[in-house]
Amino acid sequence: MAKSSKVVLWAATPHGYGVQVIDGGGEIIDDYIAGNSPWESQGYLPPDHPHAVPLKTLRRYAEQSAHDMADEYDSAVVDECEDLESDLLERFTYHD
Repeated sequence: MAKSSKVVLWAATPHGYGVQVIDGGGEIIDDYIAGNSPWESQGYLPPDHPHAVPLKTLRRYAEQSAHDMADEYDSAVVDECEDLESDLLERFTYHD
């Protein structure tokens, strides 16, 4: 069976990572965002916090999640995305 025209994009920042599934028309049909907290996937810490998950690890998690979502959505294309990275930087603003 041929893979669909969906694309899976991922990005990671020091605050967390995100994955998006985009259909052939450019619409986001699924997305997942996780923070850099080791205790709660939706939580995040200041990047310099001693317990924050390091960027190298977040990148690995993001890419693995992207491949998992590509399998789920029968997508052949997985790629890192700078636009998604910029969006994540805006979303992850730490407030004391």
